[in-house]
Amino acid sequence: MYLQIVTEIGTRAGEAVAAADTIEGKARAGLRAGWVLLTDDRRKARVVALEVVGVSDPLETLRRQVRHALADLTVNQGLSLAADDVELRLDPVLTARSLMGGVVEVLGDWINGDVDTSADEMVEHFTRLFTAAAYAAVADPADTRVPDAPHPG
Repeated sequence: MYLQIVTEIGTRAGEAVAAADTIEGKARAGLRAGWVLLTDDRRKARVVALEVVGVSDPLETLRRQVRHALADLTVNQGLSLAADDVELRLDPVLTARSLMGGVVEVLGDWINGDVDTSADEMVEHFTRLFTAAAYAAVADPADTRVPDAPHPG
């Protein structure tokens, strides 16, 4: 059932982002396709965000593969609009995986009643977040500052 639901998300999101021609438009279209599919049927949301977590090693592997595939879709769509010589300040894969993980966590909060926000408000919130991350990832050619080195943790 999990695979069926995430396949439907991937198909709908893929079709939606392909029809958009801006970073913001692609983000909004893909996020709306996925969020609405899951929140229109709370059972699907529960399966994706809660019921498959920790069930088995093979299912955890599948969950990870799905998150990575959705993150890859996000990266590929974003980079499809970038110039060939774009310089990146953020790793697009790590950024997309972070954002996807955040969406799933907030979905869990929505299921549990910790977030009382409409689908439209959630899509707009995530659209702004994904769009801001996309623009933050691209180096401004006029900015000659050297980014801070990572601090050992």
